[in-house]
Amino acid sequence: MKKIILSIILAVSANAFSYDFENLSLSDIKAAPVTAPVPAGYQQDDEQISADLSLRVPFAAVKKLFVSISNGDGRISLIDPAAPIIYSDGQTLTVRNLKLNINGIMSEPVLSLKPFMEGKNNLAVKIEKVKFHVLMLPDKSRTAAKPQFAIEDIMEQVMSQVIDEVNKTLDEKFKKDGLPFKAKDIVSMKYYKNEWILRASVSGKFVNNYIPASLLAQPYLSGFSFDNSAFYIKVKSGR
Repeated sequence: MKKIILSIILAVSANAFSYDFENLSLSDIKAAPVTAPVPAGYQQDDEQISADLSLRVPFAAVKKLFVSISNGDGRISLIDPAAPIIYSDGQTLTVRNLKLNINGIMSEPVLSLKPFMEGKNNLAVKIEKVKFHVLMLPDKSRTAAKPQFAIEDIMEQVMSQVIDEVNKTLDEKFKKDGLPFKAKDIVSMKYYKNEWILRASVSGKFVNNYIPASLLAQPYLSGFSFDNSAFYIKVKSGR
């Protein structure tokens, strides 16, 4: 009976991970069947669940987040609201269809990205290629003072802007949905200019909003991958 009850809790909670980014439906983010592997030599409290969850996040769901961002102060907007913003060839991701206002410079970047895991809870995104189509330059006085714009400096401003907007949008969404945490409680992002890498430390503790910590021990992000339509996130628990 105890095993049946715990199985029901996990099945229901797996569906609860389908977080709604501005009218995102439950069908947008899907949780794969839950398994409970027991590594050799692993010791765990008999009252705790050991889980292995696989979450699918479609690129369309990420676009909905950026649609929410574009409704803000106008620093980030979509060029074509009907077109995707993420494309994949299976090896790298291409991000386009975004218009950015960077201190008065209007540009349309095209980024080639390589995401990878650096360790438990740690995700990194390497910028492999970048192109900027500049639509509007600053006024003449600013141009005269700084005629050259180093691509590294522009990318630093772009990533800082994206991080700020994502955090703000998540905070507003969590508050609207009555969830007891802030964006910084879930993910901490920092861009490393000299390495062209965005690093994100993701906390698995958000899982405990659906499954009590007394039942599910130490949830953490264990894997990340993608195909031509979605991201796949692995969440495990225990040591």
